[in-house]
Amino acid sequence: MEGADKVVYFTHDYTSMCPDKNDFLVGTAKLAKKHGVKSLAAVCPLEHDMAYTEDQNRTWVQVRQDAEQSALSFNKNMAILNTDLVFSNGPAHMLHYMAQKSAGGKIPRGFLQDDVCFNPVHSDDVAEAVAHVLATHSHGQFAVQGDKKVSLKELMGLVDQATGCTTSSQMFNNLFTLVDEFFTGHTVDKNLLNIVLDSKDDHPISGASFWEASGLTPQHDVHKHYAQPIDRDQLAEPSRGDYKLPHMNF
Repeated sequence: MEGADKVVYFTHDYTSMCPDKNDFLVGTAKLAKKHGVKSLAAVCPLEHDMAYTEDQNRTWVQVRQDAEQSALSFNKNMAILNTDLVFSNGPAHMLHYMAQKSAGGKIPRGFLQDDVCFNPVHSDDVAEAVAHVLATHSHGQFAVQGDKKVSLKELMGLVDQATGCTTSSQMFNNLFTLVDEFFTGHTVDKNLLNIVLDSKDDHPISGASFWEASGLTPQHDVHKHYAQPIDRDQLAEPSRGDYKLPHMNF
């Protein structure tokens, strides 16, 4: 960071075998302040959250939120952007995983809940938010979300529409899965499932609306996006084995 005027930080997607993500965020805030960075944008995608904690008194969402407030208190030139589920013209993590599962015909039943909702946001709109924060030297915590709220079940229906498939539910925590996790630890696919399951009681998106604070508006609509067919060739990777790793080999 030495000599940098503006810095963009992204939360990594490892689910194990790495230092704590929250420590990275706080450490980045301190280091940016030390080096005199005038504008620090920390992008914290929902899909990159570590949906697990050993803290007996706080959920992983609360642990993350406490770390974010700590980072902001250390650096007055920092803006945290908590992004909702991201959709894109290219592969975009959780929704890409859902599209892959749609093409295969089955997905863990947690992804078909009709009482858990998200506001998916396009990657281009996220990029616009980052550029605005850097240009205006914004400070604070902002939720970067789309303007359409959809349940997981509705979202799966939109993905099915784009893949031309019909997805049914399957059990996730079966014996083979438990054996896999014994050897591999907290895997990417288990982490994605934990995110959607835990979002029912403790929604992980925090902060004031970025669009209201900035006066801008998102330019992409999730319904229109998935009205277009998905290129099935894009769904070949990551492989099933990649999702059984503690990070995305993608």
